[in-house]
Amino acid sequence: MYLLFHNTYINKYIVDLKAIFKEGRVLFSIPLQYYTRYWKKEQVGNITYYFRDKLNKENAQLFVIKNRIIAEKFGLQPEDFEFYLTDNYQEILQLRGFRYSVNANVDYMDGYGVVDNTIFAVGGNEDFSHDLVHYYSKKVNNNRNWLAEEGTAYLWGNAYYNQGNGHTISMDQLHKEFTIYMKNNSDKDIQKLFIEDDNIMNHISPYISIRSFISSIIIDTIEQKHGKNGVLQLINSGNSQPLNNFLTITDELIDFNKENFESEIRKYLHLED
Repeated sequence: MYLLFHNTYINKYIVDLKAIFKEGRVLFSIPLQYYTRYWKKEQVGNITYYFRDKLNKENAQLFVIKNRIIAEKFGLQPEDFEFYLTDNYQEILQLRGFRYSVNANVDYMDGYGVVDNTIFAVGGNEDFSHDLVHYYSKKVNNNRNWLAEEGTAYLWGNAYYNQGNGHTISMDQLHKEFTIYMKNNSDKDIQKLFIEDDNIMNHISPYISIRSFISSIIIDTIEQKHGKNGVLQLINSGNSQPLNNFLTITDELIDFNKENFESEIRKYLHLED
């Protein structure tokens, strides 16, 4: 595929397809099965894992449990998934048949899915529950607020990116690190950190969203007081003015608003004097 740019054709994709001749016809498919023909396969609950070397059963079983819990929170039945453990996004592209993609040429850390009940996760992490929140939410929510949904994905799922050892960065670790940061930077405006999504956790991972983490703290408080219905109300608050919509619902549910944002977060984190 080529892209026309200033009267010059630029190669946008290079795609490999597998061709099969059958009954006088040529059938094309992506080379996923061909590239993974020597991979191992193991069923854990309703998840089918494909992997080169070994499977972390503890992580896999945790994902099965989260799949059930997250689906139930959205009023749905947990679905079955095919789950491929890959090293990085470039390998995912190759498995899907993309030898080259101009839009993802330097992308290494993103996974892919859930698409057609198929998941590709990077870094050897069997727990893809962050994107499960988005997957199930899309099925039932029509007016999604991304500030709320990303915070919910952190809370009900995980922080998405792993630490290079097959384990996702835990919420307990983020709480600890953020508390330390705020004690060492007591002059920082937490609401400003939230709005600007400042990257203050580079020492853990450059991909951690402090906005999503703070959102998860607020949503946890809502769930404790109003259950999952309060969380779903916040998710459905709309994305046309995401911050205003978000704070309108939090004010209604837990008296959390722009004026008391700083003091309430400090209270939740036990940072108050």
